[in-house]
Amino acid sequence: MRKLFSLFVAFFVTTTLWAYDFQSGDLYYNITSDTTVEVTRSVDYTWEGGNYPNLTTVSIPETVTYNGSAYSVTGIGEWAFSYCSQLTSITIPENITSMGYSVFAKCTSLTSIQWNATNVNSFFCGDGPFDGLNREQITSFVFGENVK
Repeated sequence: MRKLFSLFVAFFVTTTLWAYDFQSGDLYYNITSDTTVEVTRSVDYTWEGGNYPNLTTVSIPETVTYNGSAYSVTGIGEWAFSYCSQLTSITIPENITSMGYSVFAKCTSLTSIQWNATNVNSFFCGDGPFDGLNREQITSFVFGENVK
């Protein structure tokens, strides 16, 4: 019985880790409150095959609508764009206030990040979202003018 329970818990945790709540445009989102969401991994994410395999440029919207409700996009979850090998540039709106660990890990084509940040609340400790990103390949990294 204990083994069956352990198997059930492992299955539940695994499926929850890879789940998303909805898709809008090219991106997938998890609902984080009644009014907010975060960008999450693509549904076809695999360690071998990459993440969002067809995206070359991304402009994260400030808001998305799902089932008639408008949500503010305030975060980017762990590993959200990791292994996204075709991604060359990303624009992040100012209302993104948190990013998880390794958001851009192994994005081998990423050269441009524009983040109009004005109120960053949290990064995962250490290198955070930029852990696993080859910083030498980034030719343009623009923060909002109020970031110090």
